[in-house]
Amino acid sequence: MKKRILVCLGIFLLGIAGSAYSASGDDVLGLWYTEENESKVEIVRNNGEYLGKIVWLDEAVYPADDPDAGKAKYDRNNPDEELRIRPLLGLQIVWGFTYDNKDNKWVKGRIYDPESGKTYNCTMWLDEVGNLHVKGSLDKWGVVGRTTVWTRAEE
Repeated sequence: MKKRILVCLGIFLLGIAGSAYSASGDDVLGLWYTEENESKVEIVRNNGEYLGKIVWLDEAVYPADDPDAGKAKYDRNNPDEELRIRPLLGLQIVWGFTYDNKDNKWVKGRIYDPESGKTYNCTMWLDEVGNLHVKGSLDKWGVVGRTTVWTRAEE
């Protein structure tokens, strides 16, 4: 009986210790490799809003088999023709996030996908090992969408 009580108490204390960790809104700041390590995004805080831009590309120019071979990559899939000339390096792709202390998530943000030219509602959160889960959604409730995992990059 005593052993059972001690085991239950131990599990309870571990549960309290595990839930005591709380992320801070600024834990997202810094450099992140996008999925497949194809680019790095730097996330900063500006006027209480979290936003990020592409600061590095694994392949910064189009390959030889591309019609734009040798040119620096640009926002060529943007639905707004006037924006298609923007270089991908330096392009802001996440913005509008605020930190929700209750759920330990960055919410109410937007993410732009230069490959498709589409913008999505977005939520982000850190997992237990420090990876950033970035979920772009077609709907405002986050039901229909896709999640990618970004990893911390060296400064």
